[in-house]
Amino acid sequence: MIRAGTIATTSRYAVVAGSCLVMHNAIMIVADRAGLTLLQAAATSFCIMVVTGYLLLCAFVFRGTRSWRGFARYTGAMAANFPISTGLAWLFLVPLHQPMAIAAPAATLIMVVVNYVASHWAIMGGRASRSLGA
Repeated sequence: MIRAGTIATTSRYAVVAGSCLVMHNAIMIVADRAGLTLLQAAATSFCIMVVTGYLLLCAFVFRGTRSWRGFARYTGAMAANFPISTGLAWLFLVPLHQPMAIAAPAATLIMVVVNYVASHWAIMGGRASRSLGA
């Protein structure tokens, strides 16, 4: 049987993930139209989204205490996903000849489940040693 807390967490994660998905794809598409390469667009999005994602997940999804240690774990988990998500975008762009408006959302959708697991581990995986403050 599924616990009510699990359903609530999953629902909150879906809202935050959807918001982050929209922001990431907007950054990727705008960066592409501005002439950035795939790697430049992905790096720009990563820098913006790692901070935004961590703060949103702490505040609304897992309700964990923000800490430098949790942020470092979250950044590491998202950095581990970076080559996978960028590689997926490349597959859609180059071999499949899709525009960024298709490639970025397709790659992002594939990564949603992977990111949920990594985010949960990063935020809830251990006790924070120093708080980032409220």
